[in-house]
Amino acid sequence: MFLAVSVMPDKALAFSEPDSAAFFFNQNITPQVGELQVGAVVPVIATAYSSTPDQTDGSPYRTASGTLVRPGVIAANFLPLGTKVRLNGTLHVVEDRMNSRYNNAWRVDIWMFSREAAIDFGSQNMLLKVVDLPD
Repeated sequence: MFLAVSVMPDKALAFSEPDSAAFFFNQNITPQVGELQVGAVVPVIATAYSSTPDQTDGSPYRTASGTLVRPGVIAANFLPLGTKVRLNGTLHVVEDRMNSRYNNAWRVDIWMFSREAAIDFGSQNMLLKVVDLPD
């Protein structure tokens, strides 16, 4: 089985490996942020957070973009605010930022209703697909 991963929609890399994000982490595939276009697929480490004071800044229910947290909101430092992405088939919107220590990391943080749900989610290797970029 071949899996195509595209950094730019017209440039794909094909590997004869199972459809697994873990495979990509082992191959050190790291596209440049500026190369990400609609249709791009990149491996990310996905974690989760909730609106508890120790996991957020001074406004735990407000995102960096000024909206209220809700299902479908993610934090990412490598994508512009307003970017729409798919993770495991679910649509998310980048409306928040992560701690600055993740500025050079391919990580996303998915907002969850509770700390317990975030802990249960843990850390997962996923493939992120860029669906739409803000103007």
